[in-house]
Amino acid sequence: GAMGVIYWEPAWQSSPCRTPWGQGSHQEHATFFDFQNNLMADGGIRYYDYPYVLPATVSEPLPFRGFRVWPDSGRRVLTLQLEGFPDAASLQVKLLNSAGKLMAEQNLHVIANTALQVPIPEVPSGLYYIGLYDGTICLASRGIVLGL
Repeated sequence: GAMGVIYWEPAWQSSPCRTPWGQGSHQEHATFFDFQNNLMADGGIRYYDYPYVLPATVSEPLPFRGFRVWPDSGRRVLTLQLEGFPDAASLQVKLLNSAGKLMAEQNLHVIANTALQVPIPEVPSGLYYIGLYDGTICLASRGIVLGL
């Protein structure tokens, strides 16, 4: 029974600044109102008029893809046990720190029911993320704590 939507993000204001892409904020497309409190017809309000198709129909569920990961005692090799990935698939494994910086990457070929070994460089103790990619698409990811 809501009568409207109000949201606010201070960065979503227009401004007179100029960038290589034009004048105003890079988030100006999400602005609902101008500086005189008038509704902007070309602003963020347009999402109400988009012809969304809901709910989406799914003919069959997507296959589960996941993995377990654990480090060796020296923290120089990660073991990955994959589940739901097709045999002979080529994947890229990426190790990222908690800030998203790429620490290591390696290409792998999936062999069914085999634990895969991924060597990693020496890294400081902390939280890291392992991602399995097919090109630029992340198929699965999980966090791991190393060295604590």
